[in-house]
Order: sequence, then structure tokens, then C-alpha cells
Amino acid sequence: MSIEVLIKGGISGKIMGFLTDIVPTLAARPEKADLIFQAKGRSQDKPLI
Repeated sequence: MSIEVLIKGGISGKIMGFLTDIVPTLAARPEKADLIFQAKGRSQDKPLI
């Protein structure tokens, strides 16, 4: 996935998934972090990292 695609996804408020050197990663704009919690089925009282 290109950096341009990631930037466009972030600007449009989407959640993006991509590989890093270590682990697969989910990313979103800070105000859209609830999308990551929803995608993972994770309670918001538990940190993402």
C-alpha cells in the first residue's frame, strides 16, 4: 500500500491496516480511534498498545 493511499484513507476518516517490520498495524486519525476499538472488539477501558 502506498503512502498516498494511507494519507487519503486517513483524511477521509477511514481505518487503515498495513504491515510494519514487526506486526500488522491498524491506524486512524486520533478522533476516529473508536473505530479501532470497534474493529478489534476491544473495550475502551483497555489500551490499544
